[in-house]
Amino acid sequence: MPPNAILRFDSIQIIQSLPPGELQTGRTLFEEVEPIAINSRPSVTCRLNQVQTRTDLLQRLESIAADARTIPSAGVVGKAARLR
Repeated sequence: MPPNAILRFDSIQIIQSLPPGELQTGRTLFEEVEPIAINSRPSVTCRLNQVQTRTDLLQRLESIAADARTIPSAGVVGKAARLR
C-alpha cells in the first residue's frame, strides 16, 4: 500500500486470548483505541473479544469472517501477536 493511501473501516475487533496473570495487552490496546474510534467521524465501533479456549477463538474468527462475506464493506485486516 502506498504511504499516502487511505484506509477506511467502520469497526475494530480486538481478540484477547491470554491466561490469567498475563499482561492484558488486548485490553490495553482496546482502552487506547476505543476513545479514538468513538470520536472519529464517522464513528467506528470498537469491540474487545475475550476468548479462553481454542474453540471460542475459532468461533469468534468464523463470526468475523462471516460478516466479511455478507457485508460488502467488511474487509479483514489482522495481526496475531502470538499464537501457540
